[in-house]
Amino acid sequence: MSDTAPLHADVLLVHGEAASAREAYREQGEATPGDPHLLAGRLLAHTALHPGHRRLLARPERFAAAVEGEGPEVWGRAAQRLAAPETPA
Repeated sequence: MSDTAPLHADVLLVHGEAASAREAYREQGEATPGDPHLLAGRLLAHTALHPGHRRLLARPERFAAAVEGEGPEVWGRAAQRLAAPETPA
């Protein structure tokens, strides 16, 4: 496969299969931790399933830092917390 060929997860996402795409990005991410393409795809798939979390797309580096080294069980909780509207101080 060439470097420009779409990943299986990308194809799933384009075809509207967000849940399957998110799982495929997770699996591929385990083999290639820290890959920004996989993080972006996973966040796109996640926000397709949870539109209220679209705020994550504005600052994906915050999300990446929050879940670095964590397993998939942490991703959902981190996404929910980071996507919540900020409260004024």
